[in-house]
Amino acid sequence: MSIREGKWDCKTCGQKGNRGPNTYCGACGSPRPDNVEFYLPDNAEEITDQALIDEAMSGADWICSYCSTQNNAFDSYCVACGNKTTEDQGNKKLQEKETYFDQSDSPEISSNQKPSKGIFKKLLIGAGTIAAAFIILAGLSTLETDVDMKVTKLSYESSLAFEEYKNIREESWSLPQGASAVSTFRAIHHYNKVPDGYVTKTRNVKVKVGERKVKVGKKDMGNGYFKDIYKNVPVYENRTEKYQEQVFRQVPVFMTKYRYNIMKWVTMGPYKTKGEGKNILFKENPDTLKGRPDTVRNIKTDVVYSITATDNRGNTYNENVGSKIWLKSSVNSNIKGTISTVFRYFKRYKE
Repeated sequence: MSIREGKWDCKTCGQKGNRGPNTYCGACGSPRPDNVEFYLPDNAEEITDQALIDEAMSGADWICSYCSTQNNAFDSYCVACGNKTTEDQGNKKLQEKETYFDQSDSPEISSNQKPSKGIFKKLLIGAGTIAAAFIILAGLSTLETDVDMKVTKLSYESSLAFEEYKNIREESWSLPQGASAVSTFRAIHHYNKVPDGYVTKTRNVKVKVGERKVKVGKKDMGNGYFKDIYKNVPVYENRTEKYQEQVFRQVPVFMTKYRYNIMKWVTMGPYKTKGEGKNILFKENPDTLKGRPDTVRNIKTDVVYSITATDNRGNTYNENVGSKIWLKSSVNSNIKGTISTVFRYFKRYKE
């Protein structure tokens, strides 16, 4: 246990570093404030005098409920008015606080650390300018202009997928219902893990070899003194040790496997095609597939249509469109397009 004497500052005259246990300012005689903040200087020495140690360990000082005078813990009566130190009189003790080194003491920012109002003002002006610029740009981007264009190319990309009920060949560890066996053969089904002795290996281990006392914080005793807080922490040592590790070998287990034919629904595709013009050709004709309901199902056709057009400035645009506008368009026909008035980027074709 280490006891050190703290300090406090007078808020009346500004005197710095009054002795922590003193209840009055050594310069102006003003009493310690009710919300006194004790602090421990870095160079505070450990107290060895037993009388001072006993004083520090006597407990937190108390505030008289009658006259608000601060009294030492060992005072049975208020030194100013004689009020007795009992809880039923409403007397309060100063707060005891523990601070650990891994916690922030949240010190007050000194005057030379506080950001100036001018910096805050500049930051606010800068943020407002940027926000205004974004709003203006967003507004400008909404301005549109319709332009006449000429279609130079119609193109498409298609994808066809479906399920077909067909006879396929498979292998399995059992013969499914409805399957027609083709052959059987022996194959590895799995591996068994079989013990196969031990090998000697080395590893690094952390071994506890003792303990040491470490100062982890300080306690404000509430009477102008501070006590160091210690805890015992383990001390470890890295060592190398040998150990035996069991090894295993993999033993294959053979079982009978079946090769067979079976009718199943099989996903076909997707079959992809692309081309220009309106003569759309697919890998398979969907109408023909629909005529085979017993052997074909879940037919799905996806087509992406594109129009390439040029405006009167010679700018060329290529955009995906819906089937309606694509089907009614043709090469060298006119089409309306919409572009950004300010930034001149293409937005869409108009139906």
